[in-house]
Amino acid sequence: NVNVRLRGPDSLLRRMDPYDLTIRVDLRDAAGGERTVQLTPRNVAGVPRDVEVALIDPDRLRLAIAKKQQREVLVVPTIVGKPPRGYQLYRAIARPEALVVEGPATKISAVVRLSTDPIHVDDKSEPFTARVGAVPDGSDLRVVDARPLDVMVYIDLSAVDATIERVPV
Repeated sequence: NVNVRLRGPDSLLRRMDPYDLTIRVDLRDAAGGERTVQLTPRNVAGVPRDVEVALIDPDRLRLAIAKKQQREVLVVPTIVGKPPRGYQLYRAIARPEALVVEGPATKISAVVRLSTDPIHVDDKSEPFTARVGAVPDGSDLRVVDARPLDVMVYIDLSAVDATIERVPV
């Protein structure tokens, strides 16, 4: 965020909505790495005619520029709780098994998995399917895959051991 001081007729300034102002910086041809960008009145969009940008504070922005990259990442279901006594969670399978994630090249290469929204299994005693969202690790990343994410959760009776004696051979 930056502070912008405007100068102009009082009637125009009173009618302005601060949310109509934006700072625009063209970074299309910028090389990757750390950059300092000088802000000028030309960078302020949404200023009405007859209103002048008197001050921008701060007048410089320090930016880290990275190339955007996409990669398919494995989805790992997040299971919360446990089934009731006598039942067991056997597995949870995400469909699709992987989704496309987008972010800075420097961070996307380190992503090894996507978690899902929590899937609660308390009081569940049979298999079910949950439609959930995928949660990338880090605010710089986002899931760009538009396919719905379903997790098939397999719950059944717990395995038991039984001894049967006197079995004819």
